Amino acid sequence: MSEFVNEEALNEVVGGAARPTADPGPGYQWYQVVKGDTLTRIAKRFGTDVKTLQTLNAIKNASLIIKGSWLKVPQ
Repeated sequence: MSEFVNEEALNEVVGGAARPTADPGPGYQWYQVVKGDTLTRIAKRFGTDVKTLQTLNAIKNASLIIKGSWLKVPQ
């Protein structure tokens, strides 16, 4: 997967959200998106791929993630 072209769109700040109260399930954890994150970087950090993160989190546009939002990621 290639790096995203529009880093500014990825780092749009619209405020944080409360940590999800639901258990993410066995083998998963919650991760809060911080400034500078991209799905590619998050995927590498957690040893997975962008497509998996998109599926787990119902993300339609992989080039738009919002600072402060929570993602379900593998442990």
